[in-house]
Amino acid sequence: EMLLATDLKPAKAASGTRRSLTATEKVAIEKLAKETFHKKIILTKELKAVKLTALDVDNDKVPEITGTYICSPKLGERAVLFFIAAKDKSGAYIFQYSSVAEFREDELMSQEIQSIDEGVYVEKLLDVLDTDNSGVAKVFTITPSFEGTGFTIYSRKGTEWEKSLEISNY
Repeated sequence: EMLLATDLKPAKAASGTRRSLTATEKVAIEKLAKETFHKKIILTKELKAVKLTALDVDNDKVPEITGTYICSPKLGERAVLFFIAAKDKSGAYIFQYSSVAEFREDELMSQEIQSIDEGVYVEKLLDVLDTDNSGVAKVFTITPSFEGTGFTIYSRKGTEWEKSLEISNY
């Protein structure tokens, strides 16, 4: 498990919420994940959840959820979904950010699709931190690759999340 290391002193204490999902949350989020894959015409065989985490980025006592799903649509292929979800006005979870990456074994440096199952190219939560004292923590992710690591920072803009910084270390 990795965390951010910084000497930043936020103006307000963070919520500290970081927990596993409830059974109800898991069902709702998995349904959204399957819908997202299906919209891209990706079969969701062997759906695997990676680091599903409930957070409270704005101290409102309503959890945001982040995580990753990996599926094996066909032999020698994988699809990876990273998302940030929150409740809409009706109280149902929606993806406020999502991205799907598709991989074929013959396109990977290792030529072994199991590299994806082991975490290569799988974006996942690193930590959350309110870096600008806006009252809303940013979401930091890490994406290991064969020769380095990618890091992304997501910022919430209204009811959506967007990439505010994306860097790699090789």
